[in-house]
Amino acid sequence: TYDYVILQGGVNDAWGDGTVYADPGVMSNSFDIADFDVSTYAGGLEELFYYAYRYFPEAKIGYIITFATPNSTGIGHTDDMEPYYSVAISICEKWGVQYLDLYHDHYVNDTLLEVTTYRYMRDCIHPNTAGYNRLTPYIAKWMETLVDNDLLKVNHMYNKKALFCGDSISYGS
Repeated sequence: TYDYVILQGGVNDAWGDGTVYADPGVMSNSFDIADFDVSTYAGGLEELFYYAYRYFPEAKIGYIITFATPNSTGIGHTDDMEPYYSVAISICEKWGVQYLDLYHDHYVNDTLLEVTTYRYMRDCIHPNTAGYNRLTPYIAKWMETLVDNDLLKVNHMYNKKALFCGDSISYGS
């Protein structure tokens, strides 16, 4: 058993072989594994969350959205991961998976890793040892904020509508 299951991904989907890469896809309308288009990033991510909850029900599950890699032009779509990570955020919210969004975090990209320079980057995608040493405490701090998934997955209220009928107490609901 694990206390945490921290997942991260997307870059290899956008990278592919440099010319062919995974379609970002769209979030499914269900939690049924048969409805996930696993040929896409979105479907693969939903399948990943499905199995994470199934095999690690007691763990705190989190997802890390990778930092920006703007110097990776020509390597699939790794220089612009917005289509992948916007769908990832929606999927995390649907599944109740807490996420750390490094991609949109200007502090991480501009100061902590300086992704446009090679000071903390081994190449245009991977941090060097100093970069990982700077990033690790940032991720650890986020992990300390994760709440038990049981509190998040009691029910899947994402994108649901509710009708409240009653008196003035119901009015504010």
